[in-house]
Amino acid sequence: MNWLDFFEEPLLCLICLVLFLLITTGFLVLYSFPGPGRKKRSGTDTVSSQGVSIIVSAKNEYERLKLLLPALLEQDYPEFEIIVVNKHSEDDTEVLLASLEHFHNNLKIRNLNADAKYGQDNMMAIGVGIRAAAHPYIVFFRPDAMPSGPQWLSSLMACYCAKNKQIILGHTFFARTNRFIRYEMMDQELSYMAMARIRLAYASNGFNTVFPKNLFFSENGFDSRTTGRHIFEQAVTGHIIRHNNTKPCTDSRSVITLTRTLNRNEWHLLRIQSLRTHLLTGGWPYFLLTLEKTLTAAFYVVLFYALYTLFRDGHPLSAVYSAGLLGTLLILRWTVLWICYARFHRIWKENNLTVTAPLWDMVAPFFHWYFLICLFIKSLKDR
Repeated sequence: MNWLDFFEEPLLCLICLVLFLLITTGFLVLYSFPGPGRKKRSGTDTVSSQGVSIIVSAKNEYERLKLLLPALLEQDYPEFEIIVVNKHSEDDTEVLLASLEHFHNNLKIRNLNADAKYGQDNMMAIGVGIRAAAHPYIVFFRPDAMPSGPQWLSSLMACYCAKNKQIILGHTFFARTNRFIRYEMMDQELSYMAMARIRLAYASNGFNTVFPKNLFFSENGFDSRTTGRHIFEQAVTGHIIRHNNTKPCTDSRSVITLTRTLNRNEWHLLRIQSLRTHLLTGGWPYFLLTLEKTLTAAFYVVLFYALYTLFRDGHPLSAVYSAGLLGTLLILRWTVLWICYARFHRIWKENNLTVTAPLWDMVAPFFHWYFLICLFIKSLKDR
């Protein structure tokens, strides 16, 4: 007797099994980042002797800068500077910066005037900050974020030296944001880091990432095809990451945390900008994430359709065997997700995401394809 005779809907069960093996094996291979206990510490002093420039572009961020700048100035790192580019703020930002600069030799201030000749102030601020940097390494920092603690910079640079790569990706924690947005943003960062691990790096969010300064003056630095249309950090760094060795940092102390809520409109705009930047910078590895999400959606659709057909016309014994197989695959998939998200919490302190990870796994493909469709529609409108 053929073993398939024990199962109702054997073809659907077989398809589910194949899809489960594909998506779960791929997930484990791509997202099994080394835990905190496996980080290498060798060579930290070599990098520390060269210095880092932290660049912060800010406009009307007086309240946040009051908290951020002391945290950055207290970093336990031998040689670093902070460059704040003030984009013609209208609050008390300039007064705050001037008072702090008087007491801290490693704080530099650059003020941009509201003048049409400067063009887009975001791009000008990035360029001014890079050119003002005195050290060979650069890290862009958000004014609305906070470092994990005094060890943030030293941990990020230790990863840089230990991995012996040109660029190191750090993690950003969207602590105060809607949980589904946090899941979606984490998906993007996991994709950036996973592709970097297998030498297919294609992007980062632009912040909390270590860059050698000289890369911005190479032939793959500022590319007007991208920066002329998308005036934000990810557009500037996209070409550089695509053409250089990049690795993720899995030290929990290297995380930065967003101190405000990322609302839905801003999230939507940010995701569309990111997708358009991927297209312009040749970020084709992003479509490996698209493949993963498509296969995941297919797994759930086939599995639930198979369960529906099994019990639609009664409960034969063979349906019990088939349902047992399908239920086992579902539980195994969810168990893998719980284990992986528990590790993500341990590595990057991403809390409150582990328990509901299976729910996100089921709806994530729809979010993913939603943004791709939005990008397609927007591209048609822009023609």
